[in-house]
Amino acid sequence: APGINTFKAYQEDFNVTVLPRVAQSLTVNIANLKGSNSRALPTTTTVGSMSVTWSSTSSDSCTLSKNVVFGKAAGTCTVVASALGSLTHLPFNQSYDITIDPKDAQSLTVNTDNLKGTNTRALPTTTTTGSMPVTWSSSSTAVCKLTGNTIQGVAPGTCVVVANASSNNSFQSFTQSYNSYRDWE
Repeated sequence: APGINTFKAYQEDFNVTVLPRVAQSLTVNIANLKGSNSRALPTTTTVGSMSVTWSSTSSDSCTLSKNVVFGKAAGTCTVVASALGSLTHLPFNQSYDITIDPKDAQSLTVNTDNLKGTNTRALPTTTTTGSMPVTWSSSSTAVCKLTGNTIQGVAPGTCVVVANASSNNSFQSFTQSYNSYRDWE
């Protein structure tokens, strides 16, 4: 009849297979960090390719800037990776411990043999370990004269020179006094 809609119902049987969501994984380099060196951490999960957010529970030993961990002090740095889930992947949350090793000490090899007369001696310009630039100073100007990294005898007595080197990511700063005796020939 005109103006009347007729509907016919259909019934069909079908099976739906619901697959479980897959666990995400992440590959993280947890090798030790030295001093204040840094390391980039992954930004996506290995399985699932979901964005990773990083946090740290170790503010004494490390800091985080987005996905880069920086050593701060010797100790254990715990970082936590988190990623949201999806229709096909489970959420991800995992902590990792990274050992922060202390910075190494710098050393310097200096010839402290006696200076004779007004002879000069070159002092090292970099530390033996660390290869950091050395600056020299002296408070013994009546006994020796210091020009850059060259020491020169002026009068008999004890010449005290002080070496200073800055720290870097792997080595501590360095300050050491050296005595050289100034003799007249």
